[in-house]
Amino acid sequence: MVRTGSAGLTIAVVLVAAAGCSHQAATPVTAPATDATSTSVATGTVLFTEAPPSPSPSPHESSPAPSGTQYGYITAVDTARRTVTYDKIDWFTGAAAAKACAADGVAPGDGARCHDYYIRNHNRLLRTVSLSPTAKLTLQSPNDILVQLEISLAELAAEHDNRLFILTFTSGAVSRVAEQFLP
Repeated sequence: MVRTGSAGLTIAVVLVAAAGCSHQAATPVTAPATDATSTSVATGTVLFTEAPPSPSPSPHESSPAPSGTQYGYITAVDTARRTVTYDKIDWFTGAAAAKACAADGVAPGDGARCHDYYIRNHNRLLRTVSLSPTAKLTLQSPNDILVQLEISLAELAAEHDNRLFILTFTSGAVSRVAEQFLP
C-alpha cells in the first residue's frame, strides 16, 4: 500500500469509482475551513486539503475535536477508553488526483493511482479521538466491496491494520468509521 501525503481542511465525502467498479457517491459534507485553503477543480474533487503542518509537530496530538469527515489510517484502538488513534491523510479523486500527483512529482503509472484517486500524507502526526457510544463501525465485505459489514470495537481493534478509513465526526466525537475502498 502506498501512502503519500500533505494536510488540510476542505471536507467532502465521495466514494471512488475504480476501473470496472461503480460506487454510489455519498452526499458531499463540507466543514468550515479554519487555517485551510479550499481547492476547487472543475472535473475532480479534493476531498481533504489542509494548510501545511507546523515546522516541528509532535508525533502525537490530541487537538480540539474535528468536525465533518476525515480520511486516515487507524494506528491504534483503545477499547477500554473507546478511542482511536489515526494518521490523517488527504484524499483526492478524478482530475484533482492527477493534479495532486503532478504537484507531488508522482508519475501516474498504469493503475488507478493518480488517475482515479491519490493519497497524500506529508504530515505523520497522529490524532487520538473519542468514539461516540453509538458509533457505527464497518469494514468492507471480503465478498463484495460495495457492502460494508457492521463490526464491534474489538473487531476494529483486530482488523484495522493497512486499511484506509473514513471517520465521520458529530458533536466532537467519531460517530462513524467506515473502510474506504482502494483499487
